[in-house]
Amino acid sequence: SSGINAEYGNFSQSLQTLFQWLGDKEQLPVLSSIIPKDLELLDKDTESLKQLFTELEKHAEKVEELVEMETGTSDTFLVQQVELLEQRWNNICDIAAAREEEMKAIRTQLEGYDAE
Repeated sequence: SSGINAEYGNFSQSLQTLFQWLGDKEQLPVLSSIIPKDLELLDKDTESLKQLFTELEKHAEKVEELVEMETGTSDTFLVQQVELLEQRWNNICDIAAAREEEMKAIRTQLEGYDAE
């Protein structure tokens, strides 16, 4: 049973690490600030968002692993934690994707003005 306890410890540790990481990323200004109507500033924000997507990709596998492991546990606290993680994960991915679309639209507008 020590193997199960060790696995449980790793599971719990992984969850905490991801929650901390998500907490930091959820605070990123690029996800909530007003999108700049200036190409240079927009480029900086676009770069920040690209970095976030890269980091999300790196962590995606870990999130999927935890979600899969959660189906094998009867610990209600852990199940709730994983469900919360999954909600927050989906939320940040949705917000980032929406921001990317908004930025593209603003870039198109700005570049349209530059062409005139």
